Amino acid sequence: MTEFQDIVKSILEEGNFLGENEKWVEHYLIVKTKDGAMIINKRKHFEEGHTHIGTMKQGEWLAKMALYKIVPRRSSLRDLESIIRITDDDKYRRKIERIYNNRQKAGKIGYAYNKFFGGV
Repeated sequence: MTEFQDIVKSILEEGNFLGENEKWVEHYLIVKTKDGAMIINKRKHFEEGHTHIGTMKQGEWLAKMALYKIVPRRSSLRDLESIIRITDDDKYRRKIERIYNNRQKAGKIGYAYNKFFGGV
């Protein structure tokens, strides 16, 4: 276990706050790291219930999506993976996994229309 994981573990166990480096959204903890941020679900084991993300703002958005079981209309595959990892609702996780698998199967579209330049 790394030093950072020890710090996160102590935050979860003792309820310590690090000020600007962390934010709670219900039972989700968003912690700022050197190369982005990390979301931790307090209701799951650390190994199963955490994910690394780009920014604190993105972490807050993902935590709210998982908390209120909102299915994102536009999101990257990485965001969907993150929601799958942090959610503790099986029905919601299966729904997000279906969307993830469908988008992964679809791949990239070969033709795109741009209203300024026509077909690209």
